[in-house]
Amino acid sequence: MMIGIRHRHRRFLDLAILCSSMAALGWWTMAEEARADQVVLKNGGMIRGIVERDNAIVTVYDGLKRTVIRQTKIEQVSPEPPTARQELERFSLVQPIEVHGGEMPSHALRIRTAPWDEFGQRLFEYSRYSGRSLRAERMKQAINEIGPDIVKFRGIDGFWLGQLATNEVPRDVILGLLDRVDPTNKNERLRVARFLIQAQWYDEALAELDRLESSFPELSSTIANVRLTVRDLQTQRALDEADRLVNVGQPRAAEALLTAFNSEGASITLQDKVVQKLKELQTTREAHRAFASELRSLLDNAPESIRLDLRAETFEILQALADVPDAVAPRLAPGRNRNEADGSPIPSEVRLSRALSSWVVGTEHAIDDPAAVRELWETRNRIVSYLSSTDAADREQLLSELQSGSTDDAENVPEPADLERISRIIRHLPPPFASDEVPAGGVPLIRRVIDDVNPTPTEYAILLPPEYHPLRSYPALVALHDGRGARSALDWWGPEAARNGFIVIAPEYMAPAESPDYRYSTDEHAAVLLSLRDARKRFSIDPDRIFLGGSMLGGNAAWDIGLAHPDVFAGVATLSGIPAKHVAKTRAHGAYVPMLIVIGDLATASTESLVFDLAKSMISKTWDVTYVEYLKRGLEPLPEELPAVFDWMKHRTRETHRKDFEVVASRSSDDRYYGLVIRDFLPGRTPAPEAVDPLGSKLDPATITCKTSTLSNLMALTVSGINAIDIWLAPEYFDFNERIQIRINGKRLFHDRVKPDLRALLEDVRIRGDRTQLYWAKLPLGGKRPG
Repeated sequence: MMIGIRHRHRRFLDLAILCSSMAALGWWTMAEEARADQVVLKNGGMIRGIVERDNAIVTVYDGLKRTVIRQTKIEQVSPEPPTARQELERFSLVQPIEVHGGEMPSHALRIRTAPWDEFGQRLFEYSRYSGRSLRAERMKQAINEIGPDIVKFRGIDGFWLGQLATNEVPRDVILGLLDRVDPTNKNERLRVARFLIQAQWYDEALAELDRLESSFPELSSTIANVRLTVRDLQTQRALDEADRLVNVGQPRAAEALLTAFNSEGASITLQDKVVQKLKELQTTREAHRAFASELRSLLDNAPESIRLDLRAETFEILQALADVPDAVAPRLAPGRNRNEADGSPIPSEVRLSRALSSWVVGTEHAIDDPAAVRELWETRNRIVSYLSSTDAADREQLLSELQSGSTDDAENVPEPADLERISRIIRHLPPPFASDEVPAGGVPLIRRVIDDVNPTPTEYAILLPPEYHPLRSYPALVALHDGRGARSALDWWGPEAARNGFIVIAPEYMAPAESPDYRYSTDEHAAVLLSLRDARKRFSIDPDRIFLGGSMLGGNAAWDIGLAHPDVFAGVATLSGIPAKHVAKTRAHGAYVPMLIVIGDLATASTESLVFDLAKSMISKTWDVTYVEYLKRGLEPLPEELPAVFDWMKHRTRETHRKDFEVVASRSSDDRYYGLVIRDFLPGRTPAPEAVDPLGSKLDPATITCKTSTLSNLMALTVSGINAIDIWLAPEYFDFNERIQIRINGKRLFHDRVKPDLRALLEDVRIRGDRTQLYWAKLPLGGKRPG
């Protein structure tokens, strides 16, 4: 059965590349009324679309979805320049229709779709409520309009009007439908070429231009100019892709891309840019090599005592420079051959000392004395051994050595300056259980948690990005699967994570059951947090750039787990997730953890209202919350949002220490908030998961309000529902050279000096694997019902 394609003219917005030279050639018409706005956010992000304002709430509509944010998050809104506006080519398809009229269902759940076939048709299943029961519906759907940004479809044997991003339909299906254009119709063939350029399918566009020239020789001169424009667009994209690869820690891929890319046919200016960019990458690599050679020479020419003392350490750095020079070279900047201040040369021994010390404690704390450098490395090696040891007696010996080497005090108690130095060393360590074994080709690893305290053995799958190396620091996504297992989460999130240089951790967090479901249990929370802790010990994860994400059932879990542990994650993304049970109380934690909330407008009315009303209330409080609603979409995974999710994440980092906050807790697993650890809840505050009603209306959580004054060296807590609490003391809160005051519910429970506790610091890092959220001492309080 042939599918006819007829012309239908309509103006849309902003979702394709425009070239002014092509407009001048008449290849498309400028459309001033088809405008869009550019919304630049204060954190560096950008949203494009038509902007509408409702007091302090801003909605941005782009044809597929609407994005809702708070006005205070916006740096500026500007109309897109006229040169960036265009009328997009759209083709309407004549498809068989059996049901011509009707009404869209109010909601769609349990959506299942078959692949699109060569005719642009597919089988579609969904469920909707009929009374109190779910009723399954089936129909056949057909694409009836194709645009470079949006594909529209409708039901054949049932009424449905829907839309998808064009890139969610296989490219060969779209190209097959476009091939049905009358090959003798010049205007329609020109429209196909314009469509391919607007969709940024440049290889296909060039092939279509060749076919056009063969069919219509009179267009040769025009096509030649357009071909140049397309090659320019293609070349610029290659340059942009090389920059992106460098930024996500894949410089070898960037160099390989530009080496293989053929810029012939592009403008001389862009050809030169490719050559220059490739030369820049190669020059940088050679500069790193030259610096490594200099370090080796510095060691060879140093006095014998220094050469023997620092040989192994220098070789470790030389190996790092050979493996990942782009990542490690900045850590060695103090060892460059001239002072930045006045350009004067630096003596060789000083250069070597500065390079080796900055590697251990950071560039701002480099030192010149080789003997002190030797001591730094010995301390570092003992810390690494401590953190990687599974033997308590070995750790005790290492602790004794660290204490005796860091203080002259008879009691072997380090001073604040000692723990400051050790903290700097910890922040610059590789993972204590790092392995050089990295699977090739995106093969996932399966790991079981070390020292697992969970009753059910905890396993997780992990996917490392291309060019992974333990000496690079990577953002990570904890991906919560939708009931189909950890591997399914890697399959779903993995490709976009690799493109953005993210590690993906997929915990096996649901209990085995005939019907997978998220149960809001402490075991599920433990599985997620223990998997993350274990991954931080094995892989080079930046603790301040860890995100939580999930879709469908995983989205339900992301709501709950993300808000219950706001000090762990830099942000939470939930796609088609439903906030239930404990979220009714923990929603207030949205003040501390950024959230991206995505849903379709065909979720049930109660679900959409629940999600939108909750999101809007959070946005209205000026919290960092973004709400995205896809139009004509049901409760489904929404994979086209994935690129936007990773773009959202890359603009956020965790706040490691908060001085003032208010939190609630109604599970024994929800016990840690910015160094305050609930050791004992009062009865009735942590009901069993199955006893909690869906809306969480009967929960009576424990509460903590914390206010800290660094000026007064005071932490004031107001608590309820808690019998005992541990307070982990951080230098960001307190001056350890002065007396520290702790008040709980108005009563002063502690007012004294606190000695920095090296054991507490190291044990916390060893157990949690968090090398940036550090604490210098633990102060247990309670047992006499503080609240």
